[in-house]
Amino acid sequence: PDIGMPPEFMEFLTMLAHQARVTGAEAVYTGKSRKLGGFPHKQWMVTGRGIFTSMEIAIRKLGLSKEATVSIQGFGDVGGSLAHLILTRSLLKLTVLVDKNSTTETIYILECPAGFQAKDEWKGEILRLVKEEKSLAEFNPSLLGPGVTLRDSSDPAFVNNSVTLPSDIFIPAAGPNVITLGNVAEVLKNHRLIVEGANIPFEPPAAARFDEKGGKR
Repeated sequence: PDIGMPPEFMEFLTMLAHQARVTGAEAVYTGKSRKLGGFPHKQWMVTGRGIFTSMEIAIRKLGLSKEATVSIQGFGDVGGSLAHLILTRSLLKLTVLVDKNSTTETIYILECPAGFQAKDEWKGEILRLVKEEKSLAEFNPSLLGPGVTLRDSSDPAFVNNSVTLPSDIFIPAAGPNVITLGNVAEVLKNHRLIVEGANIPFEPPAAARFDEKGGKR
């Protein structure tokens, strides 16, 4: 299952497998509820955990610092779980989070140059949003200030530079084709490693250019 495939859909498909007398019908589909033998993907952060582990391996192989800076585009199941894992299981500095309201199309960019781990209240607020499945728009405004800023696309002066904001590691964890021929040069300049958390984050020509120039992903 992927975007737009809730447990109810997977349960319906499992039911059809049962009706067709498929051997091991409960094992045919993932994403089911626990009552049909599934397990809580979101609670156990399954996708984010796999990406996090791959990132740790890449960091070691490339010799990057264990305190490298990280930016994440996306704050849903994948991006949110990655934020949680980075804040609780690593020394990496999470400096940028990006979210998008799927209804209003509003983009939110939350920046913390020192890293959200720098203060317990910043870290705690991100972990709260992940746990409660809230948007970055609901970040506690009393915590905003010189250390943490929140921009959104409802502001006429807003510039969506979420892909190119400098960080050692950039994780696209939302929609596809966010790295294009138009921004791949800046991506190469501003990031040392791309960890692909989204489906097809590169447009094909941009991927070819990125690889030709020695980008790491």
